[in-house]
Amino acid sequence: MARPINLLAISVMAFWGAPALNPHHACHSAVAAIKTKRRMVKLNQELIQEGKPLLVVRIGINTDAVLAGNIGSEERLSYTVYGEMASILHLAWKVSIRNLA
Repeated sequence: MARPINLLAISVMAFWGAPALNPHHACHSAVAAIKTKRRMVKLNQELIQEGKPLLVVRIGINTDAVLAGNIGSEERLSYTVYGEMASILHLAWKVSIRNLA
């Protein structure tokens, strides 16, 4: 039987509504989460057939006002979001990966 594996420190942060406002950002994030979970079911079925470990994806969705833009220096520039909720979610993610180990 295939068993889940834990890949620590791997995450994806996606956001809608930047750089252009998107009044349907919450709906778009929910649709992306549902599609991701459905794809993971199909992928894990393939992995079971190959006798490989299962992959587990966990998804959190939140909406809040944040600052979005290019942040960094000429050597390292990143388009990202900053804000109170973004910081809280990052801390929650850190706690969650500690609980996987």
